[in-house]
Amino acid sequence: MATITRYRVTWDFPNGGPGVSTFYATGSTVAADLQTFFNAIKQRIPIGVTAKYDGVSELIEVETGTLQSASTSGTAWNVAGTGTGTWAAGVGASVKWITGAVVYGHRVTGRTFLAPLNSFSYDGFGTLDSSAMSEFATAAAALTASSTSEFSVYTRPKPAPGGIGPDRPGVVSAVVGSSVADKVATLRSRRT
Repeated sequence: MATITRYRVTWDFPNGGPGVSTFYATGSTVAADLQTFFNAIKQRIPIGVTAKYDGVSELIEVETGTLQSASTSGTAWNVAGTGTGTWAAGVGASVKWITGAVVYGHRVTGRTFLAPLNSFSYDGFGTLDSSAMSEFATAAAALTASSTSEFSVYTRPKPAPGGIGPDRPGVVSAVVGSSVADKVATLRSRRT
């Protein structure tokens, strides 16, 4: 059975619960690329907010989604935000990870929310500032380019639609590009 590695980057806030950004890769060198990605955007992350990778990754069986093991995968790192100004929790930007795959009749894409961001990341029209968008797009393109053979989107397994036919196993699709939309992304609790 094929496996994929899951990396979790925790966003620590001065007040409120931590956030988590989840990334997938078929290899074990993406942790360092993720650190480079977060370092490239740290001036947009508010002071007091830290993106952290604890150095532990999880190996997942692709077809079933079963956790196989956890292991050290790269060096643990912290990237502290250096963005000045005010900020609102749960509000930020979104990076779309593009693949060339179609799975179960749908084009496969992934998404990473970058939240919170400092107030200088927004323009007077309530959308992302053009320089912030450019920085996010450049960092995302660099992550995609440095991890082309590894950085992936994972389509989790799920039951057959309506219970008719075989279940749908998980699928891995390589990331080949990225985009950042000129709009503000909002994180919501499942309870709201």
